Amino acid sequence: MEATDILRIERGPSTPEKVASRIRELVSRGDLTPGDCLPPQTSLAESMGVSRSSVREALTSLEAGGFIQKLPNGRYRVTALERGWDSGLDVHAGHGLTYRNIEPIASLGAFAEFNIGHSIVARAMFVGLRAAVAEMKRRLDDALLRAAALPDEDHERH
Repeated sequence: MEATDILRIERGPSTPEKVASRIRELVSRGDLTPGDCLPPQTSLAESMGVSRSSVREALTSLEAGGFIQKLPNGRYRVTALERGWDSGLDVHAGHGLTYRNIEPIASLGAFAEFNIGHSIVARAMFVGLRAAVAEMKRRLDDALLRAAALPDEDHERH
């Protein structure tokens, strides 16, 4: 055995990559579903036997990929987008969106796009384009903020 063989390190997934892979696996198996909150970082680190920094790095990677969403309370929630992406689909909300139904639909989770142009143009006939866009934007922002501000027990399924 040569001296260089003793020092050789096997290449493989890093710990954060393993953590991210495990979370993806939990979603694929249905143990976690879109809308579910992940346990706090300290709990994840303890249960997986890894450092919090590895968990934090994995969560950052999953968030960047649209798999999870960071909530204002610091917790993370599984989004619907990644499941669609895994199937080769983007998740869109369609042309049936109105000023009345945008809030409950937007609060369901992440979408690639909201097709709200028809509603905005129709509303603009009565209030003007600037006001119609501002109203729809406010409704979308309000819905997303309300969904993110739900208490932890409400994040489990909403």
